[in-house]
Amino acid sequence: MNITTPLQLLGGISPETFMRKYWEKKPLLIRAAIPGFTPLLDRAELIDLAAQDDVESRMVVQAQA
Repeated sequence: MNITTPLQLLGGISPETFMRKYWEKKPLLIRAAIPGFTPLLDRAELIDLAAQDDVESRMVVQAQA
């Protein structure tokens, strides 16, 4: 794999760019990164699971500037 080649899984950016700009610096949301992917849980199931005391979860929010 060439680290300068853009990848669909990374939203059309290269691994090199991803590591430089995003890795451990800021979140990157890539919608539909895996075409045809079917989620294991629907939204309600995920929220119910995250609300359980014995499940570790966190919410990431982007603040408006």
